[in-house]
Amino acid sequence: MEPTSACLDTSALIALLNDGEDAHTAVLREFQKYKSSGMVFITEVVFAEASAGMSSAEELRLALDELGISDLRATDECLFSAGQVFKEYRRSKGTGKKDGVLPDFMIGAVAKARGVALITLNDRDFVNKFSDLAVINPVKT
Repeated sequence: MEPTSACLDTSALIALLNDGEDAHTAVLREFQKYKSSGMVFITEVVFAEASAGMSSAEELRLALDELGISDLRATDECLFSAGQVFKEYRRSKGTGKKDGVLPDFMIGAVAKARGVALITLNDRDFVNKFSDLAVINPVKT
């Protein structure tokens, strides 16, 4: 069964907040789909990463509140799962794999544990990392 709620990755949130972004329309379409059937969330990691483009925490919180985006908090189990996925990623690290994916794995682990879809523009960091996680890249659908 397809999830009725979704979590936004940082790439999707940035595109949603900036109508000048190439992916804005595609992300907005997915955002509206999930808002009409359930809820849309972000994690603490997404809040932290998105903060780099804002002048204050209050500015970001206001933007999130205006869109009706809620927070999903990571549990110890989610964080442990992210660490295990990261460990496997590092173990199988081959040519072309990038560093700095642990925050993405934290986002994916929370979305999976909460049973929500994940909307992202960099689906390659999530696909095949979390079984049964619905990963949606709006520009590819």
